[in-house]
Amino acid sequence: MAIEVTGVPIVLQQAIDSTSFEGETIIVSIWEKEASTQPNNIVLSERSVKGIIAYRDIIPAVMHLMTKDYFPADKLVTK
Repeated sequence: MAIEVTGVPIVLQQAIDSTSFEGETIIVSIWEKEASTQPNNIVLSERSVKGIIAYRDIIPAVMHLMTKDYFPADKLVTK
């Protein structure tokens, strides 16, 4: 699995290409510019691409880990 969080067009292609056969790329970033990709890179390797907004399915788990001091949230959360 690859998670694209940059909104940089070349990184999207790199994320897709980095997955193996039947791999999944999840796009989290919000895009300000167009990004192109070669659909055959997805189709021929039976990859999937999924978009989610703001980690909506994992926010509860992240918040739980933050309260348990699993990672330094004060260094990761800027706003």
